[in-house]
Amino acid sequence: MKILQLGKASAVPPEGQYNASYVIDAGGQLILIDTPPSIITQLNNARIKPEQIDWIAITHQHGDHLLGLPMLLVYGYALFPDKIWRIIVQDFLIDTIRHLIEIAYPELLHKRPFFTNNIQFYPISNPTDFLLELSARTTIRAASTCHGVPCTAIRIGTADQSVTYSADTGFTEPVVELAQNTSLLIHEAGLGAVKPPPAPAHHSTAEQAGTAAQRAHARELWLTHLSDCSETGINGAVRAARNSFGGTVRVVDDFIWIPVTYSF
Repeated sequence: MKILQLGKASAVPPEGQYNASYVIDAGGQLILIDTPPSIITQLNNARIKPEQIDWIAITHQHGDHLLGLPMLLVYGYALFPDKIWRIIVQDFLIDTIRHLIEIAYPELLHKRPFFTNNIQFYPISNPTDFLLELSARTTIRAASTCHGVPCTAIRIGTADQSVTYSADTGFTEPVVELAQNTSLLIHEAGLGAVKPPPAPAHHSTAEQAGTAAQRAHARELWLTHLSDCSETGINGAVRAARNSFGGTVRVVDDFIWIPVTYSF
């Protein structure tokens, strides 16, 4: 497996930064996690053509994770009208996505049956029970997170490696359970280094991300969804996570393919 970070910033990205999003290559299949408003630009910066994407996973209904999807589908409609877009999403968001498409480009719904013919939804009704086999060797599992709206953490696994993405969340046991023994945990740290969060918290500190990785026995931790992407902010977050996690902690650069280091 290998992974490319398209952005690591929180909902309001600083200048020169992008909202958190990832492309994971699992057994030759490209899985895009979340579609921020600038997703086409982010993919272009990574030299990934949207038509190369095999799967899209949407974690929740907040603009920094969802609003790029309708324009990504417009791109497909205009340039690759025969492509099938496979979208993993909470079941109750399917109608919302249809409405967003209608706002962005009504022709996709009314001039041809794009929505029914070119989009295949793989709905998540109960995250705890969700299991999708992408191939004989590659699976996707899910868990509910602690956020302001229903939100889904994602684990992508092959025979010998896995990547777990916390999505937006306060510290919560379902994410820890989903990430057990994962090769790589990508966990949000939107509250900064160690500032005590309110209760209940809808985001995590870097120290809490480290605690989640430690309790999950993860091999490596990447911090994401950062509010402070400055060198000082990143270094502080990494130090805080290392206080609670004994493994490798990183904040990685965007638009670079990075192999998943650890295997089971």
